[in-house]
Amino acid sequence: ANKLDASHHEGRRVAGYMLLTVLLARGRQLRDDERALAVATSRQRFDRRQEHGDTTGAAAAAYSLANLHKRLGDAPAAIEWFEAAGQLDARYLDRAYYHSDFAGVLFEHGDHEAAAEHYGRAIEPGESGLILALHADALIFSGRYEAAQARLDNYLADQPGPEGAEWRLKRAVLPLLMERGGPEQSRQPEV
Repeated sequence: ANKLDASHHEGRRVAGYMLLTVLLARGRQLRDDERALAVATSRQRFDRRQEHGDTTGAAAAAYSLANLHKRLGDAPAAIEWFEAAGQLDARYLDRAYYHSDFAGVLFEHGDHEAAAEHYGRAIEPGESGLILALHADALIFSGRYEAAQARLDNYLADQPGPEGAEWRLKRAVLPLLMERGGPEQSRQPEV
């Protein structure tokens, strides 16, 4: 993949990227040496684009690195690369998939407020599906119960089947939570 990516031929660079996506798909199943090689190769891909002044390509490589680190379970590195992608190419900041992917790693890392913000930015008018429930979850964990209840109501309107069970349970508990703590709460889990 690295040799193909170093080529001056666009088709070979694309083939190199395709080989890297295989590693991304395997994620946490990679051995330590395979992980290190995947990260090093992806980083060299990013560096090449930077050296050639290809900001758009560097942003795409940064986004790929973010997702690779996300799949490898390295949230701090994933967050760093998501931020880099957005800084290198501001168009990422207008893309729902960018915010959804970024929100997922922020949530898993415990930054629920930032996750709620990014999930919110990933939702476009008329949106339906799991993204609504994930946004609600981030709102719950960030102490914004009333907003979470409204978001779950939107999601559950289209999810009558078993896939909505977890979210129906959370929706059922929210009124009790708000009765005790109000519509919003300053969350301090560490305390």
